[in-house]
Amino acid sequence: MSFATNPFVENENALAFREWYVRVEGDTVGPVSADQIARGIKLGRVPTDALIARFDQREWARILDSSAVVTALRAL
Repeated sequence: MSFATNPFVENENALAFREWYVRVEGDTVGPVSADQIARGIKLGRVPTDALIARFDQREWARILDSSAVVTALRAL
């Protein structure tokens, strides 16, 4: 999977659109929305130590470093 540079430049649409990929123990899932990721964390299906990247990124980061995911979690 190829990602562009500049990780975690998020926009106001990041919550609703399926533009995220999640990596857990070497497996990648996506594209999914930040809302879906937040629900997965809340239900215990997505661990908080998972990695995340937007569809246009090359770099993976910790899932809770994404302001879109944190905002979605707060909204639950």
